[in-house]
Amino acid sequence: MPLFVLEERLLAGSARRARLLAAALHDLDRSLRCLGAALVVRRGDVAAETIRVVRESNAQAVFVAEDVSAYAHRREQRLSEQVEVRSFPGMTVVPPGVVTPSGRECYRVFTPCHRAWAATPWRAPEHRPAKLTIADGVEVGDLPTSTSEGGETAARAGLERWLAEGDSRYPGLRDDLASRATSRQLNGFDDSPSCRSFDPSRPLMWYRHGRWKRTVVTIDEVVHNFPAPHTEFLT
Repeated sequence: MPLFVLEERLLAGSARRARLLAAALHDLDRSLRCLGAALVVRRGDVAAETIRVVRESNAQAVFVAEDVSAYAHRREQRLSEQVEVRSFPGMTVVPPGVVTPSGRECYRVFTPCHRAWAATPWRAPEHRPAKLTIADGVEVGDLPTSTSEGGETAARAGLERWLAEGDSRYPGLRDDLASRATSRQLNGFDDSPSCRSFDPSRPLMWYRHGRWKRTVVTIDEVVHNFPAPHTEFLT
């Protein structure tokens, strides 16, 4: 049974991340409904809410994606105290710790790291299930509000569009952030004939101003917890 627990503490850390997550959850829910199920959504403490759903559905185990963060380890530890937890790869293309140089803990230069990463075999993708169900008596819950398209469906559509339209020009334009052949979505303006609006969450760019080739200004909230919780704005 697919379950996602929204923790308000994590959602409050970044408005942009919260918007991306909401769009992705809506996309995931649509995909699950095509298989006969839906995304069960809860809000609150992830371990407590998961255990509550386990008891409601009489589940025997909880399946999670492997993660290396301290938060993920604490989450799995709390869950494993009350239910069997099985973790599976899925957060990274190559398992953490597999790509390491001889005699050192990690790479310090990108190029040899990338070569080693590219040469590492990938795991085979799992087969898509033909059908999924939700246990009787379990309420689905409410998805967070979303006004944009996102998730796997939008990502795949964007990739297919880029492969069809932008691949031939990429070698010559890959460093041009303002080019419509590469990073069009980073442009702060919608340059369609019918719309000349500005989205402050995307960069502004200026050209032809003295010695600099271009200036890029972005508005991005970054949350820090030291020396006290506060939000900084990168420009």
